Amino acid sequence: MLDVLRYQNEMTGRKRDIPLVAGIAIGTTYSGDAFSTRDTYKIDPLKIHANPIWKADGRSYLSLKIPTCLLLNTNKEFDSFGYEAENKYAELVMNGQQDDYYYFHRFQMKIRNIQSVKGDMVLMDINGKPAPAVEVYAHSIRALVNHLMYTLPQGTGVKSNDIQLVITVPGTCNWTEYIKEFTRKSAEKAGIQQDNLLILKEPEAAFIYCQHLPTEKLSGAKHGFSMSKVGSRYIIVDLGGATFDVAVIEKLTGDGIKEVCRYPIKGGCAATSIDTEFIQLFGNIFGEPFLSTMKGKHPLAYLDLLREFEAVKMTMTSTKTKDINIKLPYCTLDSLCKQYFERDVTSTVMDSSYASLISIRGDKMRLDNKLFHGLFDKTIKSILDILKFMFKRENRQTDTVLLLVGSFSECPLVQEAIRKAFPFNQKTNDSDNDVQEIVGLPKHFDVNRLDLKRSMPPSHFDSRVSDIDEQAKVELFEYVDIQKIDFTKRSPPSLFEEDRISDSAKDTCNSGRICYDCVPKYFV
Repeated sequence: MLDVLRYQNEMTGRKRDIPLVAGIAIGTTYSGDAFSTRDTYKIDPLKIHANPIWKADGRSYLSLKIPTCLLLNTNKEFDSFGYEAENKYAELVMNGQQDDYYYFHRFQMKIRNIQSVKGDMVLMDINGKPAPAVEVYAHSIRALVNHLMYTLPQGTGVKSNDIQLVITVPGTCNWTEYIKEFTRKSAEKAGIQQDNLLILKEPEAAFIYCQHLPTEKLSGAKHGFSMSKVGSRYIIVDLGGATFDVAVIEKLTGDGIKEVCRYPIKGGCAATSIDTEFIQLFGNIFGEPFLSTMKGKHPLAYLDLLREFEAVKMTMTSTKTKDINIKLPYCTLDSLCKQYFERDVTSTVMDSSYASLISIRGDKMRLDNKLFHGLFDKTIKSILDILKFMFKRENRQTDTVLLLVGSFSECPLVQEAIRKAFPFNQKTNDSDNDVQEIVGLPKHFDVNRLDLKRSMPPSHFDSRVSDIDEQAKVELFEYVDIQKIDFTKRSPPSLFEEDRISDSAKDTCNSGRICYDCVPKYFV
């Protein structure tokens, strides 16, 4: 992360000698923090300290991050964040006290669509109660900074005003510059001094980090591979919890990079899509009334179920042939089955249409391997269809790499599917994607709105050297619906195909022929 600061200094001419750089990522589904000290950076620039694995109800989960959830009291004052907020709100629901609190869940999706920082933008909590958006974001930033300060190793002597804080923002949203300004205001309200604040676009942060990774940290990379070749272009595909973004970056001399274009993708292509499939399966077995009661009357048990599924989901591989076990909140399920069906949970499952595919063994649900893998099929197909659509071209550029980052890109099934779909490409995967995202990756192309009966609009993008604080206008492609792609017909102009636009169009959008057709090399 100190390399991010060095990059900023070289691009802006400012130089600061600071003892510690901390990165904060407030993602759509998960958030987290990490840091790098000056002393360790001198020895190993890639040594980044992630905080200990978070705990939920005393149990450790695989992620180094926490859910993006914020709980405020009746006076809109901070109560809790992350797993603690999830658990406390669940208890409030059980006790019928939730109306006295404000609970914000995955609010980043609303902030991604911010179009102005003027006026008092509000966010609605889960029950439709409003609170100032800046306040919600400031509370979240402050919670992560406080956690960072609490978990810093004793004896460092580092104070909060000695820390250079890096906050990442989505790099492929329609209104990135508004988001940067909004984030700056929120950080200031959280008590962060402006001199100590650096706001960085996520694709840029991903590239800055990945270009320094040694070959051995990139699974599948050939010996001697380097991401520092001037002129190479990198298609950064960010697969997050609830979003899927694409940006194209070109490597310049020194530490310079140029953003070629950005492409937001939305709907059915992220980790939460798998969750939706699992919840639907659960509803098919027990019924929607049963599921609604579980969520409303037993929210802690429902949370436990989803957390257990998350842990299994992110470790699935195609080589696993045995049935899949998921730990259940057995007592709650058994009690509800007796209430709704007058039989225990084991008998309920045996009497369902899934009797041959699902069974209950003790406190675990055992699912047929093919059934469980099927939960991923729709989402992975959408991802592959989008990539195939993007990469369909007549001409290829040889010095272009596809870099897959983000928490969902760590899922082995996703990696395996992409390798199988693009066997001719070189594919690599950093072994510590979660930490990358904390440093600066996270997270729209609406898969429900792509109409290929029309031609794609001209690719009007600004080409620019990435200056951290530069206010640049970059137009995006309109959203498209992957469901309507007909791959048997001639595809429309490629996303990366050079478009020749009129001078008036250039003047209108302040851009030129910037988008390129590319992809022979391939990173995960």
